Amino acid sequence: MNDEYDPEFDSPEARANYAARHIRNLVKRRERREELLKQFQAETVVEMFPGQKIRSNLEKIKKELEWIGTERFIKNERKEICQCGTEKVIKRSRNPERMRASLLSLVFIDQFVYAHYPKVYGVFNKEFDIPKLRGHSFGGNASPGWFVYSRHGYDNAANWNLVSETFADCIRHLRRWLIEKLDRSVPELKGLVEQEIESEFELEHQSKFSAPIGS
Repeated sequence: MNDEYDPEFDSPEARANYAARHIRNLVKRRERREELLKQFQAETVVEMFPGQKIRSNLEKIKKELEWIGTERFIKNERKEICQCGTEKVIKRSRNPERMRASLLSLVFIDQFVYAHYPKVYGVFNKEFDIPKLRGHSFGGNASPGWFVYSRHGYDNAANWNLVSETFADCIRHLRRWLIEKLDRSVPELKGLVEQEIESEFELEHQSKFSAPIGS
């Protein structure tokens, strides 16, 4: 598959085909496709990064999890990482820049689905076994912004092009996953992602992240 971003890939036809692909009955699949096509054609589609070519991967969340699975973790780190141990995990990696970008993006996605799509989080969590980022002092979930926290200089250790690209591709994958599992379009997704970007990342970093294609 061509791994370069092609605006046509997110055409209404492509989206309708993808969303209806799990329906085994051909007649029902065709009917559902036509129904979705009309719905998607009525939506406004905007490019995530106008005028730029970025890499797109429909299975980015799965791909990054598979890669992380080949890395070295100790104790229970594959399931849960404390804030105080994130840099050890990253430095131990064969590719620290990718590990930082992957963990940031995956933790964001996991917490995002938990907060905004609780009805399908159980299915999501079972399909994508993403490590949890635990707060060091008070427990609970820590912000994905921790991976690029400027006070500790983590932002200077980040490959921002890779972070932006990985984040965007994970959001694209999530969008298609939600369309399939919810059996509907998700026009609210863009606004929710933008809301969480503002909440989770420092102001000077927010422009590095982007909401997905589609309004």
